Amino acid sequence: MGWPWYWKNNPSKHVPEFLSTIHQAGYIDVWWIKHDGGLLLLITHMLKKHKVWRHCHVRLHLITETGVNVNHLKKRMHMLLQRINISASVEDVIQVDTASLLPYMQISRERERNEVTGA
Repeated sequence: MGWPWYWKNNPSKHVPEFLSTIHQAGYIDVWWIKHDGGLLLLITHMLKKHKVWRHCHVRLHLITETGVNVNHLKKRMHMLLQRINISASVEDVIQVDTASLLPYMQISRERERNEVTGA
């Protein structure tokens, strides 16, 4: 599949017409590792500002280390989302072995340390 042949003759006319008809509806699923700093959440929020994605709902799938109180984490996430004014639902919390998240946790600790020291 490709662009229709007649678009080559006058792309400035046909491409904007086509793009103005696209509107997505459904879900944007975000698989969010708790220690990543929230970049995926920010990108998703910015994506929803575009007219194509505006009608999609955001679903969060949190990935965290084992031993975390799932209900407490969901409650904290809902409070955070309300505070930063992002409309999303927390679908599930997936707990994985701490060793799998170790690289993300180390980066998160280094970032926190740098924020405290002002580096």
